[in-house]
Amino acid sequence: MDSFWVKLDTSESKKFVLDSPSIWENSIKQFNMDCKLVQPFSGIITVTLQENGCMVDGSISGKIVMPCNRCTTDVLITIQHTFRDVEPLPTLNIDGKEVINKDINENIIRQSNGIIEVNLAEILWEEFVLSLPSKPLCNIDCNGLCYSCGKDLNKETCNCSKDEGDPRLAAFKNIVIK
Repeated sequence: MDSFWVKLDTSESKKFVLDSPSIWENSIKQFNMDCKLVQPFSGIITVTLQENGCMVDGSISGKIVMPCNRCTTDVLITIQHTFRDVEPLPTLNIDGKEVINKDINENIIRQSNGIIEVNLAEILWEEFVLSLPSKPLCNIDCNGLCYSCGKDLNKETCNCSKDEGDPRLAAFKNIVIK
């Protein structure tokens, strides 16, 4: 996975634009994701160092193609995702003492010689994955593939026998829910 570490040394907000295709393509390849970029992705992040954490506001946008979860045809998906998060600092000041914070993700934030660094590529990747649909569909009425012969039921019908279900539950077939 690509990294893009930035140093934070003041409480002023800093804005970054990450539009390098490698941030997305390398991670998609590394995690064997079944999707491909159609329009380059862009991530915009504003980072503000605060007393006990790092405020991260951002957005990602772009287009990808993923297979339909039912029929496997390609589906064009437009991603427009905004996010706001607070990443805890590696050390906390508790009652005037510096305490190591064990609840941090060291792939996202780290501290070295008093300098706080944040990995913006990791944050963008995390938000990218969260923005993906869990079951992409070509359309809401997609019929999928026949479980017996594999034909695309959106394009043609098949002559396979239909499963009537469990005969013990036959009494429930005619129930109408109002």
